[in-house]
Amino acid sequence: MPKRRSGSYGPVEANLDSRRQPKGELRGMNDFLRDETREHPLASGLSPVVSWRREVELASARVKVAEQAMARQEVERQLAAALGEREALRRSTSWRMTAPARWVMEALRRSLGHGARQPSLQASPATRPPAPELPVPRTENLEVSILIVNVDAYATARCLREISASTGDVVHEVLIADIAWQPLTAEAPNIEVIRLGPRRQSGEANNILAERARSPLLCLLNPNVSLRSGWLRQLCLALSVTPGAGIVGPILVSEDKLVVAAGHALDTEGHLVPLRRGEATGSVPPQPARVDHLCDAVRLMPRQLFLDAGGFDLAFEPGSHEDADLSFRIAAMEAGIWCCPDLALSRTESADDRLPSSDIGHQKFARRWAHALRGPAQPPPPRRRALIFSPYDLTPGGGERYILTLAAALSRDHDVAFAGLAPYSRLRLRTMGSRLGLDLSGIVPIDLEAVAALPPFDLMVAMGNEMIPPIAARARRNLFMCQFPFPLPPEVTPVASAYAGYGGVMVNSGYSRHHLRAALRTAALDEPPIRIVSPPVPRMPGRASRKRPMILSVGRFFVSGHAKRHDLLIDAFRELHRRHNGAISLHLAGSLVPGAEPREYLAFLQAKAAGLPVEFHVDSPAETMRELYRDAALYWHGTGLGVDLQSHPERAEHFGITIVEAMSAQCVALALKAGGAPEIITEGENGFLYEDAASLVETSLRLLKPDRQEERIRIGEAASRRAEEFSEEVFCEQIRLIAEDPSRLSRGGTVWDAAS
Repeated sequence: MPKRRSGSYGPVEANLDSRRQPKGELRGMNDFLRDETREHPLASGLSPVVSWRREVELASARVKVAEQAMARQEVERQLAAALGEREALRRSTSWRMTAPARWVMEALRRSLGHGARQPSLQASPATRPPAPELPVPRTENLEVSILIVNVDAYATARCLREISASTGDVVHEVLIADIAWQPLTAEAPNIEVIRLGPRRQSGEANNILAERARSPLLCLLNPNVSLRSGWLRQLCLALSVTPGAGIVGPILVSEDKLVVAAGHALDTEGHLVPLRRGEATGSVPPQPARVDHLCDAVRLMPRQLFLDAGGFDLAFEPGSHEDADLSFRIAAMEAGIWCCPDLALSRTESADDRLPSSDIGHQKFARRWAHALRGPAQPPPPRRRALIFSPYDLTPGGGERYILTLAAALSRDHDVAFAGLAPYSRLRLRTMGSRLGLDLSGIVPIDLEAVAALPPFDLMVAMGNEMIPPIAARARRNLFMCQFPFPLPPEVTPVASAYAGYGGVMVNSGYSRHHLRAALRTAALDEPPIRIVSPPVPRMPGRASRKRPMILSVGRFFVSGHAKRHDLLIDAFRELHRRHNGAISLHLAGSLVPGAEPREYLAFLQAKAAGLPVEFHVDSPAETMRELYRDAALYWHGTGLGVDLQSHPERAEHFGITIVEAMSAQCVALALKAGGAPEIITEGENGFLYEDAASLVETSLRLLKPDRQEERIRIGEAASRRAEEFSEEVFCEQIRLIAEDPSRLSRGGTVWDAAS
């Protein structure tokens, strides 16, 4: 065997003789014994105890070496037996019967690593072609990544030599996916061999290589192709100068210079038809020609286009037509497939050039692309565009869950942009999605000032806390989501033109609708169509029979508007804790609104709860919240407590998302008998409504008694059934109906009535 020269691609097969040398831990142990048995310069001065310990260590090491040697002999014996069995299996004609055995053989070979001798699938040294001697390619400013799938080591070795001889004018790297039974070895700078083994098909092998590639262009190269000088530079030039080109490739010719295929057309049944087959090479016009498909010999394309198209589809493996399917997907992206007749390369004809009509891959392809095969491929209809606007800072809360779930629902068939009073980052949206359990990957943050310069949106949903929309209508169809009609600032006068362009209003509860109508009457404004679309509420885990002595309250820590009144809940818990005979704890969870005042309020609450079993959970992750809901026996909701709601109706709970979350976890919920809570809770059936802090304490003390467990279980299970009516699925379906036809808001009844 010729020695590998420095800087070459090296022999494709491994140097098996060198693998007999001790490796790894075994070699290290031999060195340890050799070093330890030498005469140490301080040995004469060792105490009897130290010498005895050293003898024990040496004896243990000798035992370990002997055990490893025996184990290695056993592994080699198993390998020899397995190799004999594999040779017998190779002679079998049944692929199905031999597949399991071949898989076991592959697993055994991998487990032995590089320390075991491997059988060579190469010819003998006397007949084997010499190792390719190739110059070291450059690595800076890579232009093209050449992707090769190895199934034949001889063909791959020849291909590497031809790449070296003919591709020096293009800065490239070579990536090889080795899916052969016998591992491939090709060591050189800018060459990477990725061992995948025979359990991977060529399509997935190319997908893996494309993801590993470092160049902007990919060249998918069949190693059976014979290359000529300058071939890759010609393809790069053709790709750059051909308008709209997505893939370019050469014509294939036979040894006698007759055309094998100048690209392919596909008939109406999906059969590949080679173009200009049998013609003389010189008779083909030199201009690039657009075709339906290029076979798998040589194809050059942008890496990003390959990835955007999704690479090779696993639906076609193992089988055929995966290349044709990729060509059609790229063509559907308005990128053309072009054959370049001025570059002619030869290759042994493969099965891909004569696919039988009965092939399962052909059947899949014909079904998938039936519409394109019958005529010119039509681009998919453009997606509609939606704009979501909220003037409030994005922090996890009920309003944000409402508007962001709405945005996520629209993103299924809209391109959705989200705008605020100031720009947001994608990272902020991603964090909000993580906290709320929503997929916001399809939502794009946008500067509100940039909206005017964009084409009109198809739909806009604006959220606000006043009787009139916060911004003017900016889309073809516009909806206003009014959380509650808070009092307008003194300097703002409501005018009818504020609703110009808006088709209707969504509210979260009957309580909010009642007060919106009253505010519009007071302002002498015409009432637009108003419909209740209850907020989406995620289900929380929990069983009423497995609760702990815990009381939970969830709400943001802030003091203005409809504050959650944590301060009065702490006072109520102080009284309950004094009177309750048993362990009990209060858990206050919520996000902290930005600003100095909320931070001061939180510090005040923590000082107020000193000495009591009260725990604060500030900005807790979703998993912690699920655990709190799961464990809590009672849920307290304090919004509106201690407030004159006749004078300030906005300070009541407008709906109560966290009330429904607690009910879904089979907690017994207790909420103030005001605002939106009575629309959710039926007294004594699926929860309780209290009048003041004293009745909250009395009802809680009664429910916490041991003999009331059956009542707690009954109410908790009923509460969970009630919570199902406010699921995210129900909400998203209502939003879908409204987005399809906003006029449903003005037809009377509910969204569901209008849909029917």
